[in-house]
Amino acid sequence: MANQLKVWVKKVRNAEPLDWRKGSSSPMKGRTRTSFSSIKEERDYLIAQGWTT
Repeated sequence: MANQLKVWVKKVRNAEPLDWRKGSSSPMKGRTRTSFSSIKEERDYLIAQGWTT
């Protein structure tokens, strides 16, 4: 944690962008959700993510 804080302070002082995604151009991070409690929940999730209309 302390190292991350030092890096953040250095970037702020040097007016560098604070992009922590390390080369990822997608705003979505991490593993996609694979299990839903119902079909409706999965459908709502996919609609919210823009995968279907």
